[in-house]
Amino acid sequence: MIKRSILTLLIPFALIALSGCGGGGSGAPPATVTGTVYIISTTGGGIAPNPPATVSIGGQSQQTDTNGNFTFLSVPSNSTSIMVSASGATTLTQVLPTLTPNATNNLQSIYLTTTGTGYTATATGTVVDVNTLKPISGATVILNGLFATTNASGQFTISGLPVGLGGTNSPVGLVTATGYDNLPLVLSLPLGDSTPPNQVNDLGNIALAPPVSGTPPTVPSDINGKVTLQGMATFAGVTVSLLNSSGTVISQTTTASDGSYGFWVATGAYTLQFTYSSYQPQSQPVTLTHTDQPVTVNVTLVQ
Repeated sequence: MIKRSILTLLIPFALIALSGCGGGGSGAPPATVTGTVYIISTTGGGIAPNPPATVSIGGQSQQTDTNGNFTFLSVPSNSTSIMVSASGATTLTQVLPTLTPNATNNLQSIYLTTTGTGYTATATGTVVDVNTLKPISGATVILNGLFATTNASGQFTISGLPVGLGGTNSPVGLVTATGYDNLPLVLSLPLGDSTPPNQVNDLGNIALAPPVSGTPPTVPSDINGKVTLQGMATFAGVTVSLLNSSGTVISQTTTASDGSYGFWVATGAYTLQFTYSSYQPQSQPVTLTHTDQPVTVNVTLVQ
């Protein structure tokens, strides 16, 4: 009777142990989870852990390969956390995004700080359209295996990030949004400790561009404007020519009924020429400094 009682008491503890690190449990549909682990180097970049790091999700554990990669082919999709540990690094435990069952969930790059440095950095930023600079809501920002969705103002905030991450030209995250090209996220400055009284790391505007095609789009454009014709109610058919610094016409278009026109060009100095039958032509110099900062030139032609 005594042995049976002890066994009865041990069963709940055994079940708890089997649940393992990472939350979730059996009964949930499986999900594939993949990613790459790095240790932040002294230059702010990342190196693959050697010896390998240990990654634990949903009661399962595995070691990274020589490049820091890991792939769990079948973890419970209701798993809620991930733990990553490596020699010489501070162990990281953080929440998982909501896993999509029967699909691959890529956590992208996960960086571990060296021993003695923690995960107390907070980053904020605003995702905008490269052409209009208008905020993009619903964009996904992935940074160090943590996911955030931008609000109606295009803003996001992610906490629990590794101090010292960034400061190189190497991407450390990813920004995605419907209708835009994916943007690898580069941090120009290393993330600082956001523990009070230190401040949040403001990444500023993060500009996403629409997919690039073989034919440059006329809308949106980075040199644009409207032409009005003195004494006219509609302004279609004005010829607008774009000349390079050598005076050669490199592109030409005609205005729409509202007088609008646009060009999609690289940064540089140009001249705009406006011509319309029986009206005096005009020329306007224009300099495009950044493709994500459109320049508007409006003119009125007179007879």
